[in-house]
Amino acid sequence: MFCLYAEDAGISSASIARISKGENVNTETLLRICQYLECNIKDICEVKQIKNN
Repeated sequence: MFCLYAEDAGISSASIARISKGENVNTETLLRICQYLECNIKDICEVKQIKNN
């Protein structure tokens, strides 16, 4: 179902595939999702701490 809206939001099928696999997507894609959903980026993202060795 999300794929139907992705085209309206201007998000490529490759980006949808990356999202569905839990892979990274670029900031532009995240901003397009937010614009389409009328939300803030913090509503769809979480920040994870990177452990330094």
